[in-house]
Amino acid sequence: MKESPVSGPGIELQSDSVEEAVLSRIHGAMVPVLVLGALPLSVLAQGRGAEPNVVDAYHATVGRAFSVSAEEVGILWEWGLEPDEVGVVLFVASSAGISPDAAASLRTSGLRWGDILRTYSVDVGALWLSLPSGRDLGPLEETYRAFSQTPRASWNSIDLQDHTVVALVNLRILAREFRVPVADVLETWGVEGDFVSVHKRLAQEP
Repeated sequence: MKESPVSGPGIELQSDSVEEAVLSRIHGAMVPVLVLGALPLSVLAQGRGAEPNVVDAYHATVGRAFSVSAEEVGILWEWGLEPDEVGVVLFVASSAGISPDAAASLRTSGLRWGDILRTYSVDVGALWLSLPSGRDLGPLEETYRAFSQTPRASWNSIDLQDHTVVALVNLRILAREFRVPVADVLETWGVEGDFVSVHKRLAQEP
């Protein structure tokens, strides 16, 4: 099921207490973000050792998944996120009805993705994907064992690692945007190791 589109930065926060905490973090980070805003996205990619065109193409796909412009995706990446975390920011924003900048600020302040989901009451069940039984799930094996052993009503008590949240969001995005089974994206991730490379591989397939 496709997540609701996001209009991007500027969406009002839902909780006063959360808003105050987020705004205080954003205020302290605004200056470096404004300076970075003057740089092309490809220059930022070079600075992080990534292939600029490959990262740009991946972010364009992520932006389309959430009806967000390439320029806005570039602004989010300027927060200092890893390339494959931009989709997680947009997922949290669309699920919680908050500004993507708010989620990006909490992440770059050092908060874990699992804690950010709890901060905005994002249901862990929204991350769950149906994966083929008997298949090697790699880094997701432990999390899916926890899913199977925990009542659905208690899934929010599962402690999700950062790589698990990033993986589940990106598996969903790339499977939907390329119209391929999640299992195929999972298999490609096992070979490539990161979702920017997975995107490149999928984009090359006929």
